[in-house]
Amino acid sequence: MEYRDHLLREIACYQKLDATAHPYVLSSLGNNGDLEAPALYLPYMENGDLMTYLELHGTKTTPAQRMKWAFQLTLAILYLHEQRIFHTDLRPPNILIDAELNLKVADFEGASFDGHGGTACVTPQYSTKQYGFYASLTDDKLREVDIFCLAGLLYVIQTGMEPFEAFEEDAQFLEAYGQQNFPDMSGVALGDLIEDIWRGDITNAKDILVRIVNDNNFLDLLC
Repeated sequence: MEYRDHLLREIACYQKLDATAHPYVLSSLGNNGDLEAPALYLPYMENGDLMTYLELHGTKTTPAQRMKWAFQLTLAILYLHEQRIFHTDLRPPNILIDAELNLKVADFEGASFDGHGGTACVTPQYSTKQYGFYASLTDDKLREVDIFCLAGLLYVIQTGMEPFEAFEEDAQFLEAYGQQNFPDMSGVALGDLIEDIWRGDITNAKDILVRIVNDNNFLDLLC
């Protein structure tokens, strides 16, 4: 029953998303219309998920491509939040790469939208202490969850590594974030931005997008 309910919620979320399709958010291919045994149809993404792609092709992934992904991901999150959709589980397996190497945010099973949902169970590697476990959250808090996770994804995009890869226990991630002991950002593109998000100095996708498009590394793409 719980799986069915989660899938029905994901179907409803995709129906909302499909009504105003966004280039960097995965669109569905529809569903079977069966409330008792629902099925959701999604397109095949040739290049798999973000981390798998970077593990296979990281050495060939150019700085320009990484900046492009940072821009696409932030634009997608800005769009979702403007639609009052909060993903609540932003991590590499839920970020897909299509045949043209464009990024697509996917997997809305746990998403909160239009006031439905309101819970988050975020992997501690991408979270803060207060969001590491299920909790009833307001829209503002759900937005904070996504924005904090976005910082971790920007780190993955730029480095090809997950935050604190050497850690094995959830408590280690929560303690590090709680004490603001972040990974070394020396030489990391967008490193200052990522750290500002982790510190809570930037709390919305629009401000993050402005920082990205004004970054010298991004401006080089336009030359």
